[in-house]
Amino acid sequence: MKGFAVKKLSAFCISIIFLISGCTFNVEVLTPAPLEPTPFATQEIEILLTPFATISATAPPASPTPTPVPTTTYPVFYNARTSSSPDDFNQRSSFPAGTKAVYAIWDYQNMSAGLLVRREWYWNDQLWLEREEAWDFEKYGANGTIRDVSIYDNDTGLNSGGYQLRLYIDNVLQPISPGVSSPVTQWITFNIGLDNIDSDEFTAGYGSLDSQWGVEVYGQKRIVLKNVLTGTSTQIYRALEVPYVSWFDDSKHFLFVDRDRSEQKPGTTLGIRDHLWIVDVPSGMMRRVYKSDTSFNGRWGPVPSPDGKYIASLEGSGFGDACFMDSRLIFFEIAGNFNSVIAIKQQDFSGLPVFNEGSIYPVEDGYWQDSNYLVTLDGTCNANKSKLGSYNFNMLNQAATQSSSSTQQYVPGDLGPGLVHGNVTDAATGAPIADATVSC
Repeated sequence: MKGFAVKKLSAFCISIIFLISGCTFNVEVLTPAPLEPTPFATQEIEILLTPFATISATAPPASPTPTPVPTTTYPVFYNARTSSSPDDFNQRSSFPAGTKAVYAIWDYQNMSAGLLVRREWYWNDQLWLEREEAWDFEKYGANGTIRDVSIYDNDTGLNSGGYQLRLYIDNVLQPISPGVSSPVTQWITFNIGLDNIDSDEFTAGYGSLDSQWGVEVYGQKRIVLKNVLTGTSTQIYRALEVPYVSWFDDSKHFLFVDRDRSEQKPGTTLGIRDHLWIVDVPSGMMRRVYKSDTSFNGRWGPVPSPDGKYIASLEGSGFGDACFMDSRLIFFEIAGNFNSVIAIKQQDFSGLPVFNEGSIYPVEDGYWQDSNYLVTLDGTCNANKSKLGSYNFNMLNQAATQSSSSTQQYVPGDLGPGLVHGNVTDAATGAPIADATVSC
């Protein structure tokens, strides 16, 4: 494959439209009941943007399971990254102004002779360069890594701006982002010469379950909604700091957290205050539904249930003092129109143990099983460990029950990205269990 030699592009006259000028601000009360705008009742803000462009109802081709090494029998491109050299030693997503070449590196599997490969490069959200060619099986084989594709301008350097790369095999858009710390998306993004512009480097991307929408966060502040099928992007919000984004399974709503550090105590997590927002993609409505007097925490932050009726998160600074631990679970019941939530605290659940000394707290993020949230609890001081361990929080009756597997030994904590492999066996006989699955 050959790289693109690019001469300096003619200057674009770009009109910058501040979304705030087109927004409608309504002041409303954050109550459990369906909300109606109530002027000056509180300082809560609802923002109505221009509705996002609708997309075709035809679903795109299914993507492989987002694992570092897909286990597939069909051809696939995955784990794409950018570098200033044709190796993995200079990987980066932001390059200085005047950079003369950027290499795109990606892995592939199950390729065969004659497959049609297309590369689309976008510059500042506009299709910029396109290349289509038959797969050179004699040169590359069925499996391996592409390292000889680049865009370059050896005279004056590549234009500054935001770039994006998409890859196709026989017109099927490929799931090329690494997806280690966020869901796999069907593009990778990098920039040139934007290092000093409000630290606006690409931070993270989050794809909807149907692969038709993506949320991109730049500089941990600027939230951009991308229509994957059309390639159009819309900046929808500029936050103080965005630590968490999560899609609902309906692919029509997502939530994000706007973090306020203005009262943070130096050297601690005390004083951080988080605001929870929900965005309705079809209508363009976004609404702040909860103001916390502390911060959400955990690896994933607020996560919706599969049925879209609840949200679960860890909450608190994580600060410990004697027998007190500032960490707990918090849940939200979501109104049918996604306009409001009811906060349900950990202490609102029946069935939790109570100790004269010591408090109980979640060890790490749990996970959803329908309307149940499973999480491991621990305790401080003289808490009875036999009454702790794995608990099931049932949202329908707001009851917490100890799991029968709590007597097993667990190793809580983040084990980092990697692969899980091996056999699932019967504990009594040691025989392999057919069709067993592992959730990690």
